[in-house]
Amino acid sequence: MSLPQPPGPQPPEPQPVTPALTPEQRRASNIKRAKRVAMICGIAAGVAAVAAFGAFAFVSGWGASNRAGNATAPHAAPEPVLIAVPEYGQRAGVLMPDVRGLNQAEARQALSDAGVPGEIVAVEERPAAGVPGVVIQQTPVQGVSIDNAAQVLLVVSTPAVVPDVVGLTPAEGASELMGMGVRVNQVRVYAPGAQIGRIVSTVPGSGAGLPEEIVFNVADKAAELQLADKEPTTSRPSTSSQVEINGVQYEREISLTGNEDPATTSWLISGNGVEMLGSAALNRRADDDDQAVLRILGDGRELHRVTLTSKTPVALPTINVSGVQTLTVTVTAVQKAGETRPRSVTVSLLDLKLLGSYDQIAAVK
Repeated sequence: MSLPQPPGPQPPEPQPVTPALTPEQRRASNIKRAKRVAMICGIAAGVAAVAAFGAFAFVSGWGASNRAGNATAPHAAPEPVLIAVPEYGQRAGVLMPDVRGLNQAEARQALSDAGVPGEIVAVEERPAAGVPGVVIQQTPVQGVSIDNAAQVLLVVSTPAVVPDVVGLTPAEGASELMGMGVRVNQVRVYAPGAQIGRIVSTVPGSGAGLPEEIVFNVADKAAELQLADKEPTTSRPSTSSQVEINGVQYEREISLTGNEDPATTSWLISGNGVEMLGSAALNRRADDDDQAVLRILGDGRELHRVTLTSKTPVALPTINVSGVQTLTVTVTAVQKAGETRPRSVTVSLLDLKLLGSYDQIAAVK
């Protein structure tokens, strides 16, 4: 049996024939087409505008809403916490600060910072050493609890002067300065004629502004130095020990021989002396008619002069050498009648001593 065959190609259907348009018909058709295109474009533009406006409105509305939400969203307001502060006298643990050395305003501020009310702070004034106008004493003292204290006392310094304490003992002088905040130092001095153990002067002197430290110069017995034992600044003279003259024993002898040109010897004592004393005579080998002039000078200024005419020692007066830096002794021979020039003459200086305080003599040695 034979299978059916697919149909063969069909002839194309005939297309309708559009009649030819007249020029008027063609123009009218073009106008219609243009209107349809314009209408479609207008619709599209409108849709786009609406879409854009909607998007802008959405975004703007969201932002405004968000801002409004942020601005107006209420936060939970914290509730006030009230802390009861106890009145002074009810609190515990208030300690007295150290306000010494502060002026009054600074001290009051420090006390206020520590919780001390100003109405219980009292101020007294007292003459004291050092800077005036500062707290020199406080009650209570630093670190003491001032809970329930009825009063805090500040003692403020006023200018003070050195009192006159000359003639008093150091203890009596210190009592005059008690409570003034001054440190007292004592220096033992040799003061001829003063009562041992009494104040002979102060540094600074009476009536001066009172510093934080004052010196009491207290009279003491003299220390002494044999000048024969001290090295001179000039050539060293001849010295001897344990010399006896006319039955009198002397520990040390200095021999100086001068003629028309003086023999000179000097010692540097740098102000560390108060007095000088001793004896002098013509040397035992001198002729009976020999004479010599003995001069004692302090820093070139003549302190004493004597003409020696005997081999018998004579005591020199006590010579004040306070403040002298260089002590000098000279011997010059006196020209005799009939001499064209004086012969050499030797003078013995016996136990020539420098007196001063122990500290002064120690410095000279």
